[in-house]
Amino acid sequence: MKTKEFFANRTDFLIQLTVDIKAAVRQAAKLGLTPVVRLNGTSDLSWEKYEVAYGKNIFELFPYIQFYDYTKVLGRKVAHLPNYHLTFSAADGNDADVARALAQGMNVAMVFDKVPESYMGKPVHDADEHDLRFLDPKGSIAGLKAKGRAKKDTSGFVRRVIDIKAV
Repeated sequence: MKTKEFFANRTDFLIQLTVDIKAAVRQAAKLGLTPVVRLNGTSDLSWEKYEVAYGKNIFELFPYIQFYDYTKVLGRKVAHLPNYHLTFSAADGNDADVARALAQGMNVAMVFDKVPESYMGKPVHDADEHDLRFLDPKGSIAGLKAKGRAKKDTSGFVRRVIDIKAV
């Protein structure tokens, strides 16, 4: 619904977004927490491309906020944004992009039937503990355990790990 609103009425959407972020900052301060913002919950918008106010994108407008997202778009130009962290999302059919993302030092999120210690020569850590991907070690794989319908997925989205010890 929010993505539809973004495209239907972008100016009002961006005004409301800044209001919401300012409110989150105030609420976090009251609770003694550090605010962080994940803009893409179900979308994969390149927020770095959109001017919000004064010729600035949302990251430039709030340089004291840590933003983070997942993306399936390899090669986004965000290195100049120190407060924005992207984790590449593995999906069925994008293994070549996963390998390129890892080679470029990006973190990658992957869903597994059983989270392994390593995969594709990279360490895997349990990403079900929290969603703060910007805290993950650089160039690592955030392993998520398949849940719900994903447990029966056969598309390639869920990586199947063979337990060598059991064979």
